[in-house]
Amino acid sequence: MRFSISAITLVGGLCLQVAASGSEIIPAHDLPGVGLEEALAEALDGNLGLQAAGYDRQRALARIGEARASLFPDLTAMAGYTRYSDPNTVLPIHQAGVFPPLDDDIYEGSLSLQMSLFDGGRRRAGIMAARAGAEAATADLDQARQATTAAVSGLFIQARRLEDNLELIRGRIAALDVRRTETADLVGAGRAAPGDLSLLVSSLDGARADSLAVESALREVAWLLAGWMGRGTPVYPQPAPRPAATGPDAHHQGEPSPAMREAEARLRQSRASAEAARRAIWPELSAFGTLRSRAGDDLDFKEEWAVGLAVKLPLYTGGELKASAQGAQAAHLAAGRRLAAVRQETHIGMEVASQRLQAAEGQLGLVLGSAAAKARAVEAQVELYEAGRLALSTLLADENELLALKIRSAALRNDVRLARIEFHRSAGTLTPPLALDLVEGE
Repeated sequence: MRFSISAITLVGGLCLQVAASGSEIIPAHDLPGVGLEEALAEALDGNLGLQAAGYDRQRALARIGEARASLFPDLTAMAGYTRYSDPNTVLPIHQAGVFPPLDDDIYEGSLSLQMSLFDGGRRRAGIMAARAGAEAATADLDQARQATTAAVSGLFIQARRLEDNLELIRGRIAALDVRRTETADLVGAGRAAPGDLSLLVSSLDGARADSLAVESALREVAWLLAGWMGRGTPVYPQPAPRPAATGPDAHHQGEPSPAMREAEARLRQSRASAEAARRAIWPELSAFGTLRSRAGDDLDFKEEWAVGLAVKLPLYTGGELKASAQGAQAAHLAAGRRLAAVRQETHIGMEVASQRLQAAEGQLGLVLGSAAAKARAVEAQVELYEAGRLALSTLLADENELLALKIRSAALRNDVRLARIEFHRSAGTLTPPLALDLVEGE
């Protein structure tokens, strides 16, 4: 057997990565395997979207410090040198009849202190808006964490469903292959019709095609999981059964969902911003102090200081302040509608997940009963077929129906898990420990 250089390089690189990550190779899929607990930990740490949300939160927290800084005075230092075409006064004239020295080279420095004493509450509103923005960013990060947990858990459930299907299909292939071999011998001995052999070959090829489709879907899941975990190569979700589910963490019970907390924080932020925009027409009173030092070529610096108060009142801005206030009020109203929409979406999401859970549990019981009855019927039909009293086509049709029932029952088991994950995601109570219990709990 010949191997290309590119294939050897690919396999070698994959082995090096697996050795570095400590993941176990799954022989059936030639992919590194990872458990749900490890996958969740790596996804919550290395997912690029989560990292971006974390930096957004840091930026929002920094804006609180930026807003608080407006409460403190501003201290500014300045130094400069000026060369004049004609000699200029080094110091201002402070007394009649006393003329200050002249020089064409002037050095100067100043120290200025300025502090706002009254601004109509705009600074306080800015701080409130910054705090609300940080709360919204924190809630957005929590929401992204829960979405990541739900997505990774859903991929493990999907992989389990596909594994169940693949196991059933492979069992079907093995049984059909044995029956095809037996029928081929019977056809050779003239004891079976060639049409029966063709029928078995057709069924066998169809089952193998189904197997290939499931294997392809499993590899797609491996790539999707790698994306959520921040990896560049596929990784296979490896199941690990756990004890019975323990339910949600007590710390998270009764708390509003991250989506609700974010919408409420955005509403508070828009309210504070609207308040600041309305107060922009208020006068601003500030105090200032300046210490200035000037000298000529002799560098004999002379200092003088000045203190005072200043009032600033906007008289005409071309409608800018009015438009700003109207825009801020509209943003506040929009935030209120978004909060109502999130409440509605959360309620509907929980109700839909509950309905899916109840439907899946009810269907599962019925399908399991139907599959058990169908299995007994197929056993009886196998005896009839072996006795030559039943056509092969009838037996194959019933066996295919039994396989479909088994696949459906396995799918419904995973639908139950998925509905529980979706319910807790909508409710905002989904945590990695709870996801482990819901996905891998038996």
